[in-house]
Amino acid sequence: MGSLRLRRSFRAAAAVLVTTFVLAGCASTPAAQPAPAPSSSLPDATPPPTPEATGPVAAFGGACENVLTSEQAVSILGAGAMEKEAWFEEVSSPAAGRLQSLPITTLGGIECEWVAAEGAELPEGMSSISIVALPADAVVEVDFTEAFCEPSYDAVNCRMSRAHDGVWLMARAGWYLESAPVEQLDAALTAAAANLASFPPPVASVRDAAWWELPSCDDVAAGIRLTELLRADFHSGFWEGSPQPEHKLLDDAGVLRLCPWSTDVTHLAPEDPSHIVTLEIMPGAAVWWDDVVTHPSASPVTIAGAEEGIIVNNRDVLATDGVNVLRVYSGDAHEDDSGLIVPLAERALAVLNGS
Repeated sequence: MGSLRLRRSFRAAAAVLVTTFVLAGCASTPAAQPAPAPSSSLPDATPPPTPEATGPVAAFGGACENVLTSEQAVSILGAGAMEKEAWFEEVSSPAAGRLQSLPITTLGGIECEWVAAEGAELPEGMSSISIVALPADAVVEVDFTEAFCEPSYDAVNCRMSRAHDGVWLMARAGWYLESAPVEQLDAALTAAAANLASFPPPVASVRDAAWWELPSCDDVAAGIRLTELLRADFHSGFWEGSPQPEHKLLDDAGVLRLCPWSTDVTHLAPEDPSHIVTLEIMPGAAVWWDDVVTHPSASPVTIAGAEEGIIVNNRDVLATDGVNVLRVYSGDAHEDDSGLIVPLAERALAVLNGS
């Protein structure tokens, strides 16, 4: 899961001072009586308390350079380490940059990754380190206080977590590790924890009635008539690999439901292509929509039922109804999958909005 910077607007309240002028009459009126002595019970001059933030307020101010400084990243990964967005721009065309959906931001969280330079002296198989930060009360049933490694597609990632001042921090090391690099994981967590005090604590968005409820993937597949779209039966679940702890965490928190599907090629007509498609349902995620639409390869696209939609590289669609966000993307090598993912997005929006 990658990173994008969260943009926030803060509205300042303006105080209006109203002064009333009283004009006196002419000399024919009786002399004015002395004004009464001021009352000893003066109004309370203490300003009202600042309302509690309703969220989201991003951890570390929403910026990866606040999570780990460049010096801290270098101390963990060695000389030449850089934040992944900068690394990606260096090794690829910026216009081909990754389109990231970040439901973690809905929880007031942030996820950042740093990549080691080639040849860095690190434990065998380690090439990067990531930090995930969330309000501690948003995290349930995910605990890596002891370092733990597990496969992810063709990689093995190792994770370790701790809570600090009401913030849950998780460090993740990759790429193909035989054992947990405890020294680097611990150093990353310690450095991030030390930086927390410089920024406001994270706050999750407050759920309201306009947020989608998370339906089961089977119910969505039936509602959008997925067999009709794929022109074949399909498999539910990852084509390869497995759900990661971050997916479970966001699903348990009610901000992401990931639905991966793939064509059952055993019942595919010879003239029809196979497909791997993934649907991401993200209640309340429109809070970070402005960050998504600025992607260098994003183009506007009309999606029935959406307030706004974008498409990237003809294989990645996001749509919002102004509160929630839906993403559909293809894992195929076809040059243009818009004829599949746009109708799929439109049908999914209709299902989610009960129309």
